[in-house]
Amino acid sequence: MAAGLLAGTIAVGGCSPLPVRTVSIAETPWTVYEGGADGMRGLPGFGDADGMLFDMRQEVDPGGVAFTMEGVDFPIDIAFFDDTGMVVSVASMAPCDAAPCPLYHATDPYRWAVEAPVGAFGDLAPPDRLVVGD
Repeated sequence: MAAGLLAGTIAVGGCSPLPVRTVSIAETPWTVYEGGADGMRGLPGFGDADGMLFDMRQEVDPGGVAFTMEGVDFPIDIAFFDDTGMVVSVASMAPCDAAPCPLYHATDPYRWAVEAPVGAFGDLAPPDRLVVGD
């Protein structure tokens, strides 16, 4: 099975704003963009948001969906969370300006991924959780 690829950044297409929502990570409120297939690609940074949330809609095999930094000009950290919101793993992703670029995977099945500026996750580890409201 081919792995799905998600860029570490998002292209917004014209001037339309990115959808924004509030989540909680380790009991701290975060304002996040709702990520799409382009992630942070083409954006200069996170702006006023704390990060970008990706919802896979169900737990996925970590080998089945990969994140890439192709076309992203700055480093990003990524945290993966399971269906209960428990943190699964955290990784640092390096910028990549030309293919082939490294692929980044969670260490275990996950439902959500959150990209954020380097260092934003601090010492995030189980039992820390992501809480996503309606």
